[in-house]
Amino acid sequence: MENFKKFLKQHEILSAFMQIFLFAFEVILNFYSSFYFFLRNVIILVLIALATYIILDNDAYLKGFTDKVTLPEPEIVSVRCDDHSSNLSNLEYSTRVITSIRNLGGEGNVVVESKVQQGNQMWTKSELLFLSPQQTKETQITFDETSIFGERIKCSSRTYSYSK
Repeated sequence: MENFKKFLKQHEILSAFMQIFLFAFEVILNFYSSFYFFLRNVIILVLIALATYIILDNDAYLKGFTDKVTLPEPEIVSVRCDDHSSNLSNLEYSTRVITSIRNLGGEGNVVVESKVQQGNQMWTKSELLFLSPQQTKETQITFDETSIFGERIKCSSRTYSYSK
C-alpha cells in the first residue's frame, strides 16, 4: 500500500485522476445513501399496493377461497312419490321418494332425509350427497316397507348441510 502511495505522489497526473475518481465515487455513495431509505419505502408501498390489488380485484381467487369457507345451502326443488316400480305378479311393492336438490352455497356434504307415511306408520331414511356450488342433483330413496294393500301413501323430504 505504501508503494502505491509513493507511486501516486511521484506521478501527479495519476494522483489528480485518482482524486477525481474518489470524489465521484464519494458523490455516488452519498446520493445512494441519501435516497436508500426513500427508495426502500417506495418499493415497500408499491408491493403492498400490488398485493392489495391482486387480492381485491381477482374474483376467481376470492371465489375459490369463499367456496371452501362457505357451507352448502341446499334447497329442495321438487319432491315426488313413485310406486311404478312395483311388480304385482311377485307381490313386490316399494315406494321411491325422488327429491331434486339445488345447492345455493359453497361445496360440501348435504343430507337428504325422506319420510313416507302410510296410515299411522311412518318410515324415515336419509342419504348423504356431495354438491358443488350451484349444482342440482336428483336422489331416489326406496322404501320397501310400504304395502300395496295399505292406505294412501304420503311422502316428504327435507335437506340440510352436513358439517363435521
